[in-house]
Formats: sequence, structure tokens, C-alpha cells
Amino acid sequence: MIKHKANLKNIPFLSTIRAHYGVFSLLIKNSERVAGDVSVDPTGPTPKITTPISENSTYASLSENLTLRFFHFVELQGKYLTGLKTEGRLDSIGAMLNLYLSKSLAVSYRFKHINLPKRSNEYHLLGIALII
Repeated sequence: MIKHKANLKNIPFLSTIRAHYGVFSLLIKNSERVAGDVSVDPTGPTPKITTPISENSTYASLSENLTLRFFHFVELQGKYLTGLKTEGRLDSIGAMLNLYLSKSLAVSYRFKHINLPKRSNEYHLLGIALII
């Protein structure tokens, strides 16, 4: 992870902001394996039906993360992840805002949008974080 202290002195309206930022890049090899049996026992005289399932998948993922921290109590994180599978790309974009009320208490908001080959998911979370 690369951490830097931002120099915002050249931008007039941001010259009083104390900011730190960090950048984290990651390239990963992912392996997935699904194995097992699916059994159906219908009611009636027919026998129990069992079908084996098995699937192996290997793909690469690339991730970029950016963290900005202002005045030691406001933190903004942005994340982008893409997975390169044969069925299509898996893209994920996320953002998180943390407002630290003290060293052990924060209010946190998280947003995430995930694009899968055939659908997409999105969620919003708001909560209180206890830092131990």
C-alpha cells in the first residue's frame, strides 16, 4: 500500500484541508471449485433422483483501491474490482464514507454495485462502527 500526504496548497479553496491518501493495487489469480450432488425425492412412487454436479473455474482479478482521509475524522474509500472470466467480466464498484466521532466510534455508509454476466446487484448500508 502506498500512503501519501496530499499537497493541496496550490488549490485556493482546498488550501486549509489536511488530507492523506493511500493507493492499493492488486492482481489475483482466483480458483473456484463446485462439487456435490443434487437430490430430488418427489412424492409418489418414483425413485429418488440424484445428479452429480462439478465445475472448476480459474480467472484473474484486478483491484484498485483509493483511500482519502481529511482532518483525521472523515474517511472516503473507493474500490474497483474486475474479474476476467470466460463467461464474461465481473465488475464491482464500491464506496465507503466513515465519520469518526471518537477513537472508538464511527458512523459508516457503504455503497456497492456489482455487474455479473447476466444481472447486477446494488446495495446501501448505513450503520455505527465500534473500533476495538
